[in-house]
Amino acid sequence: MSVLDCQNMAEGSTTGIALQERDYLVLRGLYESRVMTTAQAAALYFDDRLPAALKRLGRLKKARLLRDRARALGEPAVLQLGAKGFTALIEDGQLGTLPRISDAEWAGRCRVSELTLRHELAVMDVKVALTKALRAWPGIHLQQYSTWPRLSQFKSRMPSGYGSQVVTVKPDRFLRFYHDANNAIDEHMTFQEIDCGTASNRVLTERILAYREHYQSGNFALSRGGTREEREQFPFRVLVIVKTPDRMANLAERLLNQNPPVTRMVWMATMSDVLQTPLSNIWQVPAHFGKSDARPSSQDRARRAAALPLI
Repeated sequence: MSVLDCQNMAEGSTTGIALQERDYLVLRGLYESRVMTTAQAAALYFDDRLPAALKRLGRLKKARLLRDRARALGEPAVLQLGAKGFTALIEDGQLGTLPRISDAEWAGRCRVSELTLRHELAVMDVKVALTKALRAWPGIHLQQYSTWPRLSQFKSRMPSGYGSQVVTVKPDRFLRFYHDANNAIDEHMTFQEIDCGTASNRVLTERILAYREHYQSGNFALSRGGTREEREQFPFRVLVIVKTPDRMANLAERLLNQNPPVTRMVWMATMSDVLQTPLSNIWQVPAHFGKSDARPSSQDRARRAAALPLI
């Protein structure tokens, strides 16, 4: 979609609709994530009440604050921010902590290829599953759940075996929440990578090594307001969500073969498990896949591996 196309979407009127706080939440959500289905919006902003979501979203689309992305027959409808929604967020001072981008940048964010769209919707599926589970868990206070890589990207130097070059890492998501239990408050921070099967295990390994360097260098501690020497006070996990147990086991094996090995920073689970019970004991670390004398297959190791709850 061109800048002109995005500008042309502004024609029309919002007369007859008074924007409510929930409307702004929806608009901000799409400003950040770019796309989501109606069902995802219903889960995040309407307490899973689909009829209420359809009614209100329909009014927002009629007012050209939102728009439907054209899709093939039989595929679920996908929402995007309309030109009037983009303008309303800015003019009404509703961006909050989100960065103000230019009209040209926003026009670029309107363009989402079909391949990218599948990945973005998978990211949103995981966000919905985790958000619903965290909201229902006693003592959980959700502080930040970013799906815009720009908000959590960082630079990291790769180890010598990977060229020692400085790379920019753009996480799929960054999640931060507090858990108040037993008179103690624990802060949990996770970067999250959604593997749709299009990246090689080598590429995934490179990204994970970049995360490790981000922690070990103290750069993450700096980004959170600490010093490099205080890095241990700012731990984080990298959640990697894969399609199959076999993919998980192969990735674990590659991580264990690094020097030094990656053993516990990365927590892995399959997409199907995350969508069903994301906080339960579905998560596995590479250390669970340690080699044995029997040399079992990767599938056997995946089935036999111990699992951990996210909380």
